Amino acid sequence: MEDEDLLYDVCELANLLKTMQEKITTMTTLPNSIQKEEALPPREITETKRFMGLSPSQARIFIPVYAAVTAVYTLIRTLFHLFFNSFTTKTLIATLSVTLRTNMIFHLLITFYITVVLIKRFVPRGAEKTDEDILRETREEEAWLAKTHEIEDRNEKIRFQNRAILAQCSALNKEVQELQDQITELVEDIGYPPDYVTIDATYFFINALRNDRADDFRRLIDLYEEQGFRKQVLAGQRELTNLMTQQVYNQQEMTRLLCYSNGLSAANLAAQIKTQAEIRAVGESVESLGGRPWNR
Repeated sequence: MEDEDLLYDVCELANLLKTMQEKITTMTTLPNSIQKEEALPPREITETKRFMGLSPSQARIFIPVYAAVTAVYTLIRTLFHLFFNSFTTKTLIATLSVTLRTNMIFHLLITFYITVVLIKRFVPRGAEKTDEDILRETREEEAWLAKTHEIEDRNEKIRFQNRAILAQCSALNKEVQELQDQITELVEDIGYPPDYVTIDATYFFINALRNDRADDFRRLIDLYEEQGFRKQVLAGQRELTNLMTQQVYNQQEMTRLLCYSNGLSAANLAAQIKTQAEIRAVGESVESLGGRPWNR
């Protein structure tokens, strides 16, 4: 009965570990499903400069009228000084006339300059907008608003989905914490070795308990460590076998290349012997003709 209870507890621990691993895997993959919101289309807004709160068409009328009134006021003021100072002497009148004329010209130039500056700043160039321009701008505005609303609708769906994903992640995180508490409590209750709280170890313990290879955690740990040691030894042996196989292959290649090199050396030596024999035969034939060229 004790073995059955131990087997039941280890199976429960393995199920908790497997469930926690699945939830952690799901929780780590969920953030990849979060979508990024689309950017709204840009809108170019041309702000119209206003003079004293007037529209461009009103400013086009007001500014010249203002300039004309200022010029008329300057003329009237100059004439007033000319005609109402007749009680002074002629020389003084002449002097005042020159001064007033200069002052009048100066004020007129200032008025003209200010008028030009105001027109350039507050009155747009070209003609007023036609009905076609207004209709085109209205259609562009409507198209921009429609596209903006469409993107806003998609972004709202994206935000809803993202909120659902975040809520699911939060719920999974809470469940994982609860599973961790359950695993900790179970490990303490059954006296499970804390350094072996892994899915691989629990599966090995279950297999060993089912096959009556052990009846307590000490024997289970010894079997598990022995199996790990055997795995390490087998892995080392496989690696050593691979190295020996590679070494044998390298030796065979060196032997083949050496045989090939020896064959080339033998062929080269035979060619040299043949060449020397031919040279000797030519020398003997020349000596037989009486020329003896080798004694010259």
